[in-house]
Amino acid sequence: AEAREAASDDTPLALAQRLGALSGGLAPPALVYFNATDADSGHIVWFSNRNGGEVRSHFPAAPAAAPDVTVGQAVLHSARFPIVSPAGAWGPQRLVDGGYADNSGTTTLLRVVLDDKPHGSAQPRLINIDGNPPGESECVRETDKPPILTAVRALLQARTAHADLAVQQFKQAVPGRSVDVVLDLEKTLTDPAQGERCEQLRRAHQAPLGWYVSYNAAKTMAASVDHGALQICAVLGEACALASPAAVQRP
Repeated sequence: AEAREAASDDTPLALAQRLGALSGGLAPPALVYFNATDADSGHIVWFSNRNGGEVRSHFPAAPAAAPDVTVGQAVLHSARFPIVSPAGAWGPQRLVDGGYADNSGTTTLLRVVLDDKPHGSAQPRLINIDGNPPGESECVRETDKPPILTAVRALLQARTAHADLAVQQFKQAVPGRSVDVVLDLEKTLTDPAQGERCEQLRRAHQAPLGWYVSYNAAKTMAASVDHGALQICAVLGEACALASPAAVQRP
C-alpha cells in the first residue's frame, strides 16, 4: 500500500506533465507557446506554460487559465496534420494544425509581444530556426518537384510563404537583433560518397518523419540542432555550453 501511495505521488514527466509546470530546469522558465487553429473561425488558438498554464482563443480576448492541459495535449493540438490527424476539441472549439493560421508561429509571438508584453520593457530578440530543406543544394533541386496535385503543392507553398512573411513582419514591428538559423541536415552528413549522402538526406526528409523517427534520422536531426546552436552562439558572440536541466543552478 505504501509503494502504491508513493507511486501515485510521482510528478508526471515528459508529455504527461502539466504545461504550466514546463520549465526545462530553467529559472525563470522560458515561455513556450503551442499554436493551433480554430477550424470553424480560422483564428489562432495558443496554449502556453505561463502563469501556471494559459490558453488564448481569439485576439484581443484575454488569456484564460488552463491549469489542467498537459504538454502532450498542447503539442498534439498544435500538430494535428491535415487529413491524417482528426480535429481536437477545447471547449466548443474544434482545433486543427496550427500551420493553417500561423505556420511559423511568428504571428502568434508578435501578437504576444505587442499585446501582452510578458517580458515588461525588455527588448525581445528573434531567433528564427528554419528546419525546412533548402530549395537548391547538391542533393535537392527545385526542378525535382514531388508528384503531387498542383492544388496541394500550392497550399503547402502558400503556408511556407506566409511563414516567411510573418518573420519579416516581426523584424519590422520589433526592431532589434535577430538571428536566422537554418537546421540544414545536409551539412551534418559526412559520407564521402555523394550519392550515399543524398540518399540518406532524402530518407530523412521523407514522411512519416513527423509521426515517428528512426534512430539514424534522430541522430542526424540531433547533429543538425547542435550545428544550429553553434550558429546562434557565433552570431550573439557567446560561448556555447550544454548542461543538463539538473545541472542548472537556481537562484
